[in-house]
This record gives sequence, structure tokens and C-alpha cells, in this order.
Amino acid sequence: WQTCKLIIFSSKYLSNNMLQLKMTRFSSFCPSDDSSCENLPECISRMQQQEATAYTCGDYLVPEQQGTSDVSQACTSASTQPNQKGTGQSSLRDNGSSRCRNKNIDTRCRQQLCEWSYRVVDHFQINRGIVLTAWSFIDRFLATRGNCNTKILKLAAATALHLADKISGSRLLSMDVLVKLSRNEFSTLQMSKMEIILLSALKWHVHPPTSARFVQELVRPLTGLVKPEVAKTLTDHALFLTEISVCDYNFVTQKPSIIAVASILNALGSIDSFQLPTDSRLRFLQELSSLVNMDIDSNHVNCMQTKLWELYVNSEQYNVSNAKHQMTHESEDMNSKRAKLSIERSPVSVAFHPIRNSSR
Repeated sequence: WQTCKLIIFSSKYLSNNMLQLKMTRFSSFCPSDDSSCENLPECISRMQQQEATAYTCGDYLVPEQQGTSDVSQACTSASTQPNQKGTGQSSLRDNGSSRCRNKNIDTRCRQQLCEWSYRVVDHFQINRGIVLTAWSFIDRFLATRGNCNTKILKLAAATALHLADKISGSRLLSMDVLVKLSRNEFSTLQMSKMEIILLSALKWHVHPPTSARFVQELVRPLTGLVKPEVAKTLTDHALFLTEISVCDYNFVTQKPSIIAVASILNALGSIDSFQLPTDSRLRFLQELSSLVNMDIDSNHVNCMQTKLWELYVNSEQYNVSNAKHQMTHESEDMNSKRAKLSIERSPVSVAFHPIRNSSR
């Protein structure tokens, strides 16, 4: 319980910008029970319609300082979609320490609360998909408000997590549990009131088409192209990228379908040509492009791939993967040296026998 306490402004987190996230078996993947998704193109089209209408989210943070990163500038100049209010696709940008237009909410505060959400669901061994759902609630709620502060954000985060958990059917994150985790910073009565406010602000749109859900559907064409374990590896990697994208405010205004496509394309980099032959890879990419009806090699998608990669490199999972990779190489080198030494010392070896070699 102590690891889940709602302490988000401690020096430990303020001094460390690394995402304290790594892959777990409680990923955002969950089998769909929607029979209408048997028709995959219609399913994807319906989800894209939802993300473009009821589940859009505006930019509710205004940067205090001007200036963007090279990646953000590239996205801005490369974007071909109009940035019309409420309909267009805004380009990625580096907000730095952007603050709310009224109070003291910034991107760092938001990231810390998002990481806390993952620590809570991991502690209770709950599917991480509810975090993506909860933060869809939170971001869309904040986009409708003209005034907000850190106390409201913390209360909204806990309430949204409870609501998403309840909708998922888990019901492990009761209000009493979350109040205890907050060290009684707010009460169950306050959470109940905030739940009503959230639902009203969201107009009861509480089933968002998250980027993880898009990944879940878009990888289905892999069936028959690769072995099940290869498909699972790709899916797990793509889902993890969607999970860490939630922690970065740059992705708040982006369509989940595009985040999902960028995540899948990055995850494909972990699958070699032996596991996924070139012809099968091309078939899958063509199917992917057709399903989402977009150019998956556009500058905007490439930009999002770059940003996702930066997030991954800055995550705990990257260090874990590097450590395992290094240990594997060291083990292989050690085994190779032992095998060579064994051959050289073998009394029946012709190639490495010291007496015969010296007489040549």
C-alpha cells in the first residue's frame, strides 16, 4: 500500500524525469466481446468516427514559454491536416513545463499522476486499459473547465480511476480504497460529487476508443501470418507504447488511431525477417493502411513514431531490456569461450592438438 500513496510532489519524483513504467502481464489487452467487431473494417471505421466526434480532446494547457523541439517543428511543418477548431488534428509539440491557463497544473504534475495511476492498477493486478480510459475522462474533463488546480486534478484522477474500474467490471478500486491511498486528502462524499461532475462534463461518453483498443483490433490481420508467440510479442510492445503515451501531454490532442498505428510500426522493429518474412510484413502494412484509411508513412505518423521512441528510451522498461540484452550477450560470449577452451584441451582434437600443431 505504501508504494501507491498519492504523494506526487515529493523530491523523488520531481528530480527524476524518467518514466517509472515497465511492461507487466497486466497489459491493456483484453479480448473484445463486441460481436460487431467481427467485421473489422466497420469496427475500425466506427471507432474512428467516435474519436473524431464525441471523444475529441482540446488543448487545455498553454505554454508559458515559446519554443519547440526539432521533432515538434518537423511535425508542425509536415502536417497536412488543417488545424480547425474541434475537427482538425493538431500537431505534436514539446510543452516543456506548460501550465494550465488559470492555475498551477503543468505537464510534470500530470505525468506524475498518470504514473501513480499505473502503480495503483499494477498493485491490484488490474488491466492497465482502465488507466487509458480514466485519462480520457480526465483530459476531456479538464478541457471543459476554465479553472483548475492540483487538488481538483488529484480528486478527478482518483474519481476517474474509480469510474473506469467500475465500468470495466473489475470493481476493485472502490472509493474507500482510493480515499485511503490519498491519505484522506479527500472524502468519499467529495468523490461522489466529482463523479457526477465528471459524467456531466463528459456527457456520459464513457466508452472511449483508446489507442490500446485500436492496437487490439489492428493487429488481428497478423493471425495466420506469424506464429502466435510472435504476434503476442508485437502486441505487447505496441500496447506498452500506447500506455506510456498517456503520460505525455503531447499526445492528448492526437487521435488514438494514429497513436496506435505509430505504436504498431515501432513494435514491428522488434520483429526480424525470420519471424515475419518480408512479403508477409508488406501484406500486413498494406492491410493496416487500408483499415485506418491513412498514409502510414506520412511525416505526421513518422513524427509520432519518433516521439514514442523518445518516451520508450526514457522509460524504466528500456533500462530493463538493455540489461537483459547485455546479460544475454555476456552469457553467449562466456559459453563460446568455454566451448573453445574445451576443444583446445580435448585429447582427441586433431585441429587443436598442441603437439600436432607445433610439428606442422
